[in-house]
Amino acid sequence: HGKLPAILVKRELNRGLESIAVSPDEATLYFVMQSPLANPDEAAFKSSRLLRLFSFDRKAEAVKHEYVYQIDTPDAFKADNAKKARKQGDVKVSEMAAIGPDRLLVLERISKTTLLYEVDLAGATPLPARFDDVATKPSLEQLQSEDLAAAGIVPLKKTLIFNSDDHAGMPDKIEGVAVIDPKTLVLVTDNDFGIDGAKTKMVRVTLDKPLN
Repeated sequence: HGKLPAILVKRELNRGLESIAVSPDEATLYFVMQSPLANPDEAAFKSSRLLRLFSFDRKAEAVKHEYVYQIDTPDAFKADNAKKARKQGDVKVSEMAAIGPDRLLVLERISKTTLLYEVDLAGATPLPARFDDVATKPSLEQLQSEDLAAAGIVPLKKTLIFNSDDHAGMPDKIEGVAVIDPKTLVLVTDNDFGIDGAKTKMVRVTLDKPLN
């Protein structure tokens, strides 16, 4: 209904909005694309590290701000690279939870390794409006990390708080997270409808330090 930027039609198949969170006062929704857009083409999707994260005013039913979230390079996911080197297009964001006003917990993964990052919207710059226009060249997804400053973009700052590779016995395909309290999380796997016989698993995690 025209509430979101039209450029989101450039999402890669099955890589749309998989993560959504609500602020503590329930006034703001946050959502992030699972992967970079195929903008202007699939080659950009496969190579880009730049995702679009939105804050949305529930009362006004309008986007407040759009930010740049930079996903990790595939080598950060150690377990996934054990047998063969993974590609940038394999990295995705599958879950997000609000942990305060404009503060989020974001889950990055491939298949075996899961990384959880604290993200604070403060300090990041809203994405310049020209990057929502398909005519903009180069597109956001064609920019490299070193190009962001020149384009007037400060991406969201990430702080790693959990790496499943550091915890023996963690299940594969962790795609959900619930925050129980500042030091306790519950992680849940995706069983892909049980087609291959996989069972849903939940894991309780106690953090070394409380979420800020």
